[in-house]
Amino acid sequence: MSNISTKFMGAAAVADLNTSHYWEFPEFQPGIQDFINRNVTILPRISTTPATGYPSRYKEQTKLPHNATFANVRTGVKGGSYGLSTIDDDYGRVERVAYLKCMVSRIKYTLFDKELVQQTGSEIETLSKDFEDMLNDFYMTQNDKIWNGAGTGVDKAEDLEYTGILKQVKTSIDIAKPYDFTTKQGDMITDQIRAQISKQLADAKWNVWPTAVYADPVIVERIAMEERDRNGTRQYVPDNMELKNGWKVPTINTAIGILPLIPDASLKAVAADTKQKHTIAVLNERLIERHYLTSATPRIFKMGTDENLLDDYLAVLFDTIVVKGADQAHFLLNISL
Repeated sequence: MSNISTKFMGAAAVADLNTSHYWEFPEFQPGIQDFINRNVTILPRISTTPATGYPSRYKEQTKLPHNATFANVRTGVKGGSYGLSTIDDDYGRVERVAYLKCMVSRIKYTLFDKELVQQTGSEIETLSKDFEDMLNDFYMTQNDKIWNGAGTGVDKAEDLEYTGILKQVKTSIDIAKPYDFTTKQGDMITDQIRAQISKQLADAKWNVWPTAVYADPVIVERIAMEERDRNGTRQYVPDNMELKNGWKVPTINTAIGILPLIPDASLKAVAADTKQKHTIAVLNERLIERHYLTSATPRIFKMGTDENLLDDYLAVLFDTIVVKGADQAHFLLNISL
């Protein structure tokens, strides 16, 4: 709408049928059909919380003090005393900050375009579709940057974008010998996921078990192919978990139970020498937060009409992404193919 090029045209150029006594002009079916992918995956699955300020402040506990010990039942630790002579009082409580980021979008109409759709009766349909498209583009951009934001740290005020999950998560593991479908040798992806989750469970200090596995659609299909090649077992269960957006996704059976395997096109493969490196993210979604200011969703403001007589709308959102337990609760699995 906002970039329409308007000019005079002859009726014959737009008429469907032009005879000496009858003109038939085109009519369009209501609505605009499009095939653009508008699905987002991780955005609706992480928690939102009001920011505490600028920056938004929070604390994490990284250890427990270790004081518990055995003592002699009669004499205690020393000299008849049951009291410890020294006490560990380091609780590992760390103060952290996260700076909010600003996302914006805009839509505008010329006076002529606005009055044209009003007079032809298509204003509500056209404006609704344009606003829907603007917000869908907003959410898809946001979902992508939740993963891939170029920020260098949540505590860096100067960065414009989020610090993406792929940068915040500290544990990153490479699959050295990917499974070969010809030789039937190598490491299967689900085996590597299960092995790392088992290591997490074996570390009694932490209670930070993952809740979901994310991968690009190419890797989701590869996992299906690997599991079909597996002899005598079937760890891969197709289409048995439904997400809030209506998708039914595969699952992976792990030591902590069934985890959804969620395809997300924002987890883009990157060139690595002559291969493509794919990253699989195994996350505890309960520990990923989006801190926001005023509203957790974009607010749309109608701007005042200026000398250009534009009908102008702005979408604005202040928020940021925080991955808590970035050292312990999540891990990335890399495979180059």
